[in-house]
Amino acid sequence: MSVQKIKICGISNLLILEELIALEVNYVGFIFFAKSPRNVSMNLLESLKKIDFKSTRPVCVFVNPEEEEVYKICLLYTSPSPRD
Repeated sequence: MSVQKIKICGISNLLILEELIALEVNYVGFIFFAKSPRNVSMNLLESLKKIDFKSTRPVCVFVNPEEEEVYKICLLYTSPSPRD
């Protein structure tokens, strides 16, 4: 029997993110596409630096990004981190 994993995508609210982490959701997705209503705001982006994702893995969705944008976002999730 395989273990089911849970991914919730389109997170744009810090309180919801914190609740999902507390529930130990496996993956939380963030949208980095300006035309999306679920696009990550600058406020949320800054707040992500302080979040302890514990066993929850962040996933980023980009649409035709510039390479620099991807690297900038990825720096939020670099070592040292307990999920690495």
